[in-house]
Amino acid sequence: MNTSPRTLFGKVHYASTPNTFFCQALSAFIDHLKKPAMSLLVFLFMACGVGKGWGQSEGDFRSAASANWNVNTTWERFTAGNWVVAPSPPSSTDGVITIKSPHNVTISSSGLSIDQVVVDAGAQVTVAATITSTLADGTGTDLTINGTWLNQGGTWTTTGTWAVNSGGTYIHNTTSGIATPLGQATFNAASNFIYRGSSTLTPAVSTAGRIYGNLSFESTSGSWTASTSGAGTLTINGNFTIGASVTYSTAQTGVMSFAGDFTNNGTLTNGAGTQNYTFTGSGKTISGSGAISFETFNVNSGAFVTANSAFTQASGFVGTITGTLALSATLTNNATISVPGTFQINQGGSLVGTAASYSGTST
Repeated sequence: MNTSPRTLFGKVHYASTPNTFFCQALSAFIDHLKKPAMSLLVFLFMACGVGKGWGQSEGDFRSAASANWNVNTTWERFTAGNWVVAPSPPSSTDGVITIKSPHNVTISSSGLSIDQVVVDAGAQVTVAATITSTLADGTGTDLTINGTWLNQGGTWTTTGTWAVNSGGTYIHNTTSGIATPLGQATFNAASNFIYRGSSTLTPAVSTAGRIYGNLSFESTSGSWTASTSGAGTLTINGNFTIGASVTYSTAQTGVMSFAGDFTNNGTLTNGAGTQNYTFTGSGKTISGSGAISFETFNVNSGAFVTANSAFTQASGFVGTITGTLALSATLTNNATISVPGTFQINQGGSLVGTAASYSGTST
């Protein structure tokens, strides 16, 4: 390697590698221009990372194939500036662990402890049936889901935090509890949380005191019932969907707040206590092939909800429209509907039963 001094724009530089000399050349050029050229500085920093695995650190792992987690060849490890076949599978004692698209990595053996895991968009981690694992508490967010995390496993111990970002999906397809892990989670409004069951599997469900993005209940085969209860508020910042062959049976007395579309293609039943359905989103819809019956029903100020499917206001409860409710289907009112906001009847829409009560500047 030629390490003799070279003169660049009046300055003498010593370079041990071509990459170093290139960085020095760029730096000298910017000095020569005598401008705060931020775009060039950014380029300089990026260029100085050439060949060094920009953004990677010694001991980081990334997936190399769709296979089981505990197989060495599933992984590559960043070692001495290069990605090489991993000497062993990663765990919470290693660096950042990234599952790359389009890989699907399966956790097939119990006892794994992980943190600093990133599931890229288009990638998936599957926790196999009955498998137990731990999300350890490291620095920052310990599990980031931009792709899909399918949990079919046993007990999931979570001392660390986890997040599902926009477009990311977590699927709970197990009877193992989800309440404790949810206490460590954050969900982007455009994230997806799916409770997936069947006639032979009823997943554990937790709604009271929870904040979700998009929340769905679906069946892979046959029917199952999602039973919910509790006095805590359920906040859904995205869409809420009850899938075909799913019964959503709620005895939750805490407010259920819906910022997105409300779709029932299954069965909705209200249980003991008063169920409070509150709509907060603008440009949202109530629809679906299944029958919809609300008890306490609110359309909050600033919300605009269009009912594209028929629904019923149950007897003995109160509906309050402070924002705008537009009917494009039939609302059967067996109770009281108070309208301090706007109640709009579109073509195809109608109100049957008890008339609404208007007040103030309502329309």
